[in-house]
Amino acid sequence: MKKLLTLFTILAIAVTMSCERLPEQKKAAPPTKGDLQTIKISDLKGIPLEYGTLVAITTQGIGAGRAELWFEDANRTIRIVRVALAYNRLGETVSVIPRY
Repeated sequence: MKKLLTLFTILAIAVTMSCERLPEQKKAAPPTKGDLQTIKISDLKGIPLEYGTLVAITTQGIGAGRAELWFEDANRTIRIVRVALAYNRLGETVSVIPRY
């Protein structure tokens, strides 16, 4: 029993002495506002055909009943239309991501 206690004490001292404090990490800068264009939908009854083909649907983590519809037009420009399913309506703004 005495040997086990001595071994445990040596092990505890070795572990304690081998530890060192990690260097402090710098905090990340807050995100800056980007240059992506947002436009208003003039008619909230539907999505214009010139937005192109629906290529993806994502859901937002901020609440149930919300989705984002991703469209790609002939010029490969991406438009993101937000839908509030709980309110049965389109969002008023569309994000536009040009591709070049």
